[in-house]
Amino acid sequence: MEHAAGNGKYTSPMIQKEIIQLCEEFIREKILSCIPKYWSLMADETLDCSTTEQLSICVRYVSDTGEICEDFIGFVKLKKMDAQSISDKLLSSVEGWGLIWLLRGMMVHQS
Repeated sequence: MEHAAGNGKYTSPMIQKEIIQLCEEFIREKILSCIPKYWSLMADETLDCSTTEQLSICVRYVSDTGEICEDFIGFVKLKKMDAQSISDKLLSSVEGWGLIWLLRGMMVHQS
């Protein structure tokens, strides 16, 4: 932004979304770089203001100082609300963020 034109406002919806996405990726990378060898994944289904089903994903781990940490790492849109769809989306998101190699196990129960 230092070398940007002085008359640019960068307020178009496309630019705003791009800036938000870049911030999201930067923050997620910082969080994921701190995760130790052992961690757990937490997810919860939520409904946003536009009635879109989404999955809220967090990681929980113990820091080097022994502190229990819980960090939000992202929202993922869901097309279906069945157990298989949720677990597939969760695994693909974790893999896309580079955490799949650390995943020790996951159990899905569908009644």
